Amino acid sequence: MEPENHFRLRFLVNPAYLTARLREIQSIRDLFSRFWNILRYLGFGLKDGYYALRAQAIRLAGYGHDGYYALRAPAIRLAGYGHKGYYALRAPAIRLAGYGHDGFYALYGETLRAGRAIKKAAETAVPAIRVSWTRLVRPLWFFRDARSDAALSIAVKSFRPRRRFEPVNNPPAPLAAGAEGRPRLSWNIHLSCNYDCPYCWFHGGWETYLGKAVILSPKEWGSHWARFNERHGPAHIEIAGGEPFTYPGFADILAMLAERNTLSVSTNFAWDPSEIAGRVDPAKVGFSCSFHPKFAPSADAFAEKVLRLRKAGFHATATIVAYPPYLKRLVDWNDSFFSRGIHLTVQPFRGYWRGRYYPVAYTAAARRMFAWFIDGEYLRYYPPDVIFAATSAFSTLDGKKQRTMTDYQLDLKSTLGRLCNSGRLYGRLQFNGDMQRCSQGGYVGNFLSGDFCMCDEAQPCQFSTCECSNEALYIQGGPLGPGGSLSAPVKRQ
Repeated sequence: MEPENHFRLRFLVNPAYLTARLREIQSIRDLFSRFWNILRYLGFGLKDGYYALRAQAIRLAGYGHDGYYALRAPAIRLAGYGHKGYYALRAPAIRLAGYGHDGFYALYGETLRAGRAIKKAAETAVPAIRVSWTRLVRPLWFFRDARSDAALSIAVKSFRPRRRFEPVNNPPAPLAAGAEGRPRLSWNIHLSCNYDCPYCWFHGGWETYLGKAVILSPKEWGSHWARFNERHGPAHIEIAGGEPFTYPGFADILAMLAERNTLSVSTNFAWDPSEIAGRVDPAKVGFSCSFHPKFAPSADAFAEKVLRLRKAGFHATATIVAYPPYLKRLVDWNDSFFSRGIHLTVQPFRGYWRGRYYPVAYTAAARRMFAWFIDGEYLRYYPPDVIFAATSAFSTLDGKKQRTMTDYQLDLKSTLGRLCNSGRLYGRLQFNGDMQRCSQGGYVGNFLSGDFCMCDEAQPCQFSTCECSNEALYIQGGPLGPGGSLSAPVKRQ
């Protein structure tokens, strides 16, 4: 039954209306029917209200939609104008940036070229300036040099051995004559030392290199050296530093390398020979012991220690730097070593002392004393067994090295532009794993990379002088230089 059209909800709160309607009820069913009609009336009312509100909402949404698109159209037009303006400005900006980019790299290239030219000029000019300045101020030192020359001349002319002759023969060098053609590598294993000598290149600057060295275990180094040996064959490795024996596990590294290579270790010999006894093959490892008067107890005590290495079967020699304050005592110190059958190699000092650059500042008497050592003029004062003990283990290369020391360390013979086998037959392995052609530079590659190889051909020297007597052997005209009597091609697989 549909609800009556004249019915209103407010009638339900009218007692007279309710009484009249209740009297009309004839049964329970009629009661529920009337109640159901009231609920339906409510439902239809709510439905009508919902659709009325919905229609209003749709009309309002339509107004909003129309307003949105009315506003959106100008916004789109404005955005279009802005977009066109942006790209109109962007194109010239890109062109300007391109011109700036080209100009920057053109300027950068010119700067690099100028920098290289300045560096090359400096590498040539600075040594010449140092030499010229030292020669210029030499007259200012005339009286002091005269006193020094007089003392050196007296020391040389009055020399006679004053120690007992107790020679111990030197076992053969690990790199025997005839094997010089193998690659030779100078390995600065790390830049750390328990000494700080005033004539050292790193004097006062050891802290700069702390933490920069590659520290690997003997096993890890073994894998890298095994790869090198597979490509280039056995090598002769000259290990220096810093002081090699302060490197962690150095004795084990020596034993590992000696399995396929020959070794020479430059050391200050502050360690005890018992550290390597029975662990390292004496036939494969030799020692160049640097005598540092500031730290060693005495020349005699140091020489006796060197003899302990020889008695253990190791090839052992001694060296000293001809630091200007040491010149007056060199002759006597040499007697400490030679009377025991040890040849003391005297190396020229390179650097500044009291404002003068050495070796240029060495006086005539100092140079005569160098010749006295190199030519062996003192040998006539020693018996044959002492001379034999000191010189019998010399290789062909050792004799030639003495002459290169005079040419390149004392006389500073020019090497710029001359072909050199450094980088091919010789390399300097740095503490960070980089391989250089020589002590002055010339990058070859990183030894620790899997594709590292030495150079195929000799290359021109980039430097005005050679700073190392070992490296001067590889300059054209030297025994290991291009076409030299002892040079040979490097094996590569």
